[in-house]
Amino acid sequence: MILVHVTSHSPHLTRLSRLGSVNCFFVHEEDGLTLIDTGLPGSATGILRAAAAVGRPIRRILLTHAHWDHAGSVDRLLERIPEAELMLTSREGRLLAGDMTLDPAEPGVPVKGRYLHRFVKYPAAGERFCKLVVGLSERRQLRKPV
Repeated sequence: MILVHVTSHSPHLTRLSRLGSVNCFFVHEEDGLTLIDTGLPGSATGILRAAAAVGRPIRRILLTHAHWDHAGSVDRLLERIPEAELMLTSREGRLLAGDMTLDPAEPGVPVKGRYLHRFVKYPAAGERFCKLVVGLSERRQLRKPV
């Protein structure tokens, strides 16, 4: 069993941590939880147990970006809670689908980082959700080094 350490930071924010440095977060909202990132592969069971412990369902999953340590458990979570809304930029969705081509506005440097190419489900840029807007980082040119 993979342990997920749970820390409550406020009535509205809970941090879930694996290995001391890989974090995801629950944002407590009126209708349940928004999960920010899904951590490493193998984190789904710990995340679901943490949601059960706080007594709230996961309604939304928001991925900040598609690196494996942020999106590693998204496929397993969506299998177990298919009604959860998945939110990410269309660019990150393409990376998760295996499309590593550059957008016209991106620098001519290959995309770096570890990505899991597993699924294709993602929303259109500009879709509104919660209090955020998908698509704000469409022109982002920052990439983590390998």
